[in-house]
Amino acid sequence: MKTRIPGALTTKAGVVGAAAAAVVAMVLGSTPLSAAEKPAAKKDDNSCIFAGTINDWRGLDSRNLVIWAPNSHVAYHVTLGFALTDLRSTETLGVVDGNGDGRLCGYGMDQLVITSGPYPEKSTITGMTKLDDAALAELGDKYKVNLVRKGKPAAK
Repeated sequence: MKTRIPGALTTKAGVVGAAAAAVVAMVLGSTPLSAAEKPAAKKDDNSCIFAGTINDWRGLDSRNLVIWAPNSHVAYHVTLGFALTDLRSTETLGVVDGNGDGRLCGYGMDQLVITSGPYPEKSTITGMTKLDDAALAELGDKYKVNLVRKGKPAAK
């Protein structure tokens, strides 16, 4: 088992810091992490957009959708906590800014609401990831839909 205590030994540098890290690791029953053993970077699920800048969206299934904001060239993969049965077919999508900061984020109390069905459905946003062109194409392949926008400006 590897245990890491971020920032625990930040006041000492060099040999003293390395020796102290080894002592802490021995006390905790583990070995210090080397540069080669650093964990892989995790995708950022905590992106935010301003609620008023949503340009378009596309439901992928009952818990996943792509939102384009602030224009039709920047896409975000949004994951919901609860399934919304009409997400793929609705023409209207409401947003609830749970903490009142004007943004929808992949954490917190922000929600999406569908009111077009026989009863309103709402679900909390549990993740929002900004997509580059490759990730957008990969997501489109996964759900068998075309998500790449035509007329997208060339990357500089």
